[in-house]
Amino acid sequence: EYMRKNRLDILPFYEKEDAAKSAVAENYYILETVLTSPMPSLTGFDRKGEALYAEESRTETQLECIQEIQNGILEYFQTYLKLYPVEPENRKLGECLLTLVHHLAAAAGEFSGLMVEDTFFNRSTALSDLL
Repeated sequence: EYMRKNRLDILPFYEKEDAAKSAVAENYYILETVLTSPMPSLTGFDRKGEALYAEESRTETQLECIQEIQNGILEYFQTYLKLYPVEPENRKLGECLLTLVHHLAAAAGEFSGLMVEDTFFNRSTALSDLL
């Protein structure tokens, strides 16, 4: 809705009224923790345009765990697209798949030790508390 005034042809994945009750919004912190960059948070740019990063707060083990999860997600969708070569357009199917995160038996070890960092509110929560 913010891009309409700039005359950009951008369509949202969710309309404003649907976004708050979506599985994406409900599982935002889990997604934020898992679908993250291996780099620390970007704090700005120097005079040469080079990225400046915050101090890394995640351990090497946590970063490896996140990478393993991301590789598993990628492998799943590569297999899915081999079996069903049409790009998935069904938002409800995606929502259903996302809600399965609460039924995973992977809530042990490094996965459950991941922390959800919310720098905006300056708080951290154990990922296992969100599952």
